[in-house]
Amino acid sequence: MDNNTNLSVICQCLQLLKVSPSRDCNLDYRAHKLFVGSSMLLFIEAQLQQRESYAEMSEHLIANESFQRLLGGLNSISASQLSRKMRQLPLANLHLLFMQVTEQIQQLTKDKRGITPKIGKLKLIDSTQITLPAILSKWAYCSVSNHGVKMHTSLVVVDAKTMYPDKMIASTRDIADHEVVQSFTIDKDATYVVDRGYQVYKHFQTWVTQGIKFVARVKENSQLTIVKERGLPKLGNFRRDADVTVPGQQIKLRLIEFQDNQGRLYRLVTNRWDLTAHQIAEVYRHRWQIELFFKWIKQHIRLVKPHGYTAEAIWNQMYIALIAYGLCLLLKLQLNCKQTIWQLLRLIRLYADKSWAMLLEAIERKPKRKSKGRPKRNGRPPKQAKKSMKPRIIVEI
Repeated sequence: MDNNTNLSVICQCLQLLKVSPSRDCNLDYRAHKLFVGSSMLLFIEAQLQQRESYAEMSEHLIANESFQRLLGGLNSISASQLSRKMRQLPLANLHLLFMQVTEQIQQLTKDKRGITPKIGKLKLIDSTQITLPAILSKWAYCSVSNHGVKMHTSLVVVDAKTMYPDKMIASTRDIADHEVVQSFTIDKDATYVVDRGYQVYKHFQTWVTQGIKFVARVKENSQLTIVKERGLPKLGNFRRDADVTVPGQQIKLRLIEFQDNQGRLYRLVTNRWDLTAHQIAEVYRHRWQIELFFKWIKQHIRLVKPHGYTAEAIWNQMYIALIAYGLCLLLKLQLNCKQTIWQLLRLIRLYADKSWAMLLEAIERKPKRKSKGRPKRNGRPPKQAKKSMKPRIIVEI
């Protein structure tokens, strides 16, 4: 962390990204004021601060001299120029910046061994939908009342409290989850956890052949052939632990069936033969963390309300939101603070224009009153989206 006391908290945070605001001879050939590096910093700051419009970004830049210095002396820019720049930002550069932040997080978490040493690292795969207004996003048409996009994401769980996205594929809403899942499943050291939307037997065959570990929930009416029954644990609502085969594929998998406290049945297939039934159930319970991650991104980073509605602006803002999340987590890991990532983001917003020492003092301040808070409840997973119509777009870098 830079100890330059002349910079405000938000500028110190953005310096972690190591983005140069200067002109790039290739990317900024025709730019006069707003370059690619400075614009990325400006949009990431707006995402962290939940700026509601390009006009608000423009006014904030004029009013904040410290932020102007961070952007290489840029002291003003119009809202219309910001709108054009959001559409023109090279998606490859945002993807590269996202990967650089991810690599820094990986270095800081390389000694973490997963939720337990035996289970190891998990990678949760799922997607979230962003609904767009029909009149402004005809390119994302799925039906008369359905315009939107998807953000397919892989979330790495390195321990019970630390998780981060390491890959994202953007698409229109009509792309099924299982159509892009093979682009995620490449790490043989992790266990991939997926829901029923990824139930494709030929994918299971491929993962077994390639040595990819996975735990996948299958539908209740799945026609699985029982080969061998295993003994059930004495504790827990387990109904079956068996070796099975799947239709049309020459592989053997393990089937675990259990019920939760509300009586819902879960059927899981896996190639983790080394884990107990309790451990496999625990692996799948962590899948809910990616739903919480999507909720966090939409609620605290305003991804649900993008600034622009062209295809280029939507894809760019998805990466900007992930970079903003990664920056918060990176700061949390570097400072080794006990606050949640949301509590840290809230402090960054409150002390954005203050000194770095004031932020550190707020982070280290102990609460005057201890409270256990409300007990957490296990929510019901959302229903799967219905299959949509053309056009179909997938954006992968």
